[in-house]
Amino acid sequence: MQGVIIGVGFIDAGAIVKKGAVPTGHATAASVWVVGIIGAAVGYRYYDIGLILAAANLAVLLIRARFPPRSAALEDISRVDQSAASLRRSPSPVIEDHSWSLMEGDGTHAKEGSMLEGVILLWFVLTAAALLFVAVDIRNTPESPVLKWGFVLLTAYTGVVGGFLYVLGCREPLPGLHERYVAARWRQALGSTTHCVAGDGVGILVGAILASLFGLTGLSEVIVEYVLGFAFGWTIFQALFMRDMAGGSYPRALSGTFTSELLSMNLLMTGMVPTVMVLRSNIPAAADPTKPSFWFVMSMGLLVGFIIAYPMNWWLVANHLKHGMMTVRPAAADVAGHDHGAHAGATGSSDAVPRIRMRGVAAPRPPVPVMAALSFAALAAGVAIGLLLRPT
Repeated sequence: MQGVIIGVGFIDAGAIVKKGAVPTGHATAASVWVVGIIGAAVGYRYYDIGLILAAANLAVLLIRARFPPRSAALEDISRVDQSAASLRRSPSPVIEDHSWSLMEGDGTHAKEGSMLEGVILLWFVLTAAALLFVAVDIRNTPESPVLKWGFVLLTAYTGVVGGFLYVLGCREPLPGLHERYVAARWRQALGSTTHCVAGDGVGILVGAILASLFGLTGLSEVIVEYVLGFAFGWTIFQALFMRDMAGGSYPRALSGTFTSELLSMNLLMTGMVPTVMVLRSNIPAAADPTKPSFWFVMSMGLLVGFIIAYPMNWWLVANHLKHGMMTVRPAAADVAGHDHGAHAGATGSSDAVPRIRMRGVAAPRPPVPVMAALSFAALAAGVAIGLLLRPT
């Protein structure tokens, strides 16, 4: 590894040259470093990391090709300065007043638009690579089916962030260690938050599309997204998919998951609403589902919502009001003697259905009504901020 670092360093030093007053070769040098890291990752059999880095490097180079080199940009600036000087000497006040402002404004907006398109393109390319990796790799992870789908959906929403969270929080590091690996409280809270955002996100996105189609904006749009997000997350992703953990009774699962879903949903919307409103006020066509900017803005909103909802899910898991990560192995692959305490009542065998304690032995602290009041206060504040900052 030391030889790779030394060799790449010498190559990079020769790749950066100076042409007149402008140094060039930075992109080449950076790419050489990335290729060296990719080679090292593949050599150590980290094929997934190598694939993601290769896709990321290719995406960055493709996006950079859309922009002129620095030297060309300097020449363009020089030509603009000369044109501006000649226009200022023009005897026509109309030309003098308007031509310079048009040149300056159009150039700035074109540059900003091109840069934004590049950022969105890079985001979707990296999201596709991360989603492909998670969808393929998670089949070998002894996690429950609902959380497998949860991490796939989370990666579709949040791109490489979701892929990173899957590797760091759920992926089995070595055979037979998943139970102990996911037993950490922060990983339990990560699984709980993933479950929430994955299910609620489907309903929220459907609500955003319907709001756009029917011309709903402001508070009416927020209400539609909240109702559909909560309904899908609670009745489908929570109660229906996890009814076996409530003894197979769907009504019991609905009753047992209502509070936890409500509190988590409130915090998710607290972070999502103002984020989406702020971005829509600065990104053109961000409310149109047929435009890439719509999906980019919704991804950013769900990502921020995930972050804001995480502390509430920590509290829910700590007080046994919501499940976290689980380990579900085929009976033939069940490893005897491992700690199966990845969450309350979990088991490592698919023959014995995991149970989740929706009520702890000790009363939650702070009490549930207090946390519910805080969650609604946070939701009201987030919606108010979002409505104040929404595009007019």
